Amino acid sequence: MIGLGEQTDEEKMGVKYSQIAEMIETGDTESLAKEKILKMYKASKHKREKIPTYTFERDNFLLKY
Repeated sequence: MIGLGEQTDEEKMGVKYSQIAEMIETGDTESLAKEKILKMYKASKHKREKIPTYTFERDNFLLKY
C-alpha cells in the first residue's frame, strides 16, 4: 500500500511484513532484515515506555474526618 509518498511502507523500511511477522513469531529471519528490524525496534523503544509523570506526597488533612 502506498501512503503519502511514492514508496510503500515495505520499501521505506527495507523489509517485508512477512519478515517482520517471522521475526516476531520465531525470533529469526533473513540476516539483513533481522538487523534492520532490531535497529528500528531499538530506536523506537521510547514509544513503548510509560510516559514519565511527576508525583508528589503531601498531607491531606481531610482524610482524618
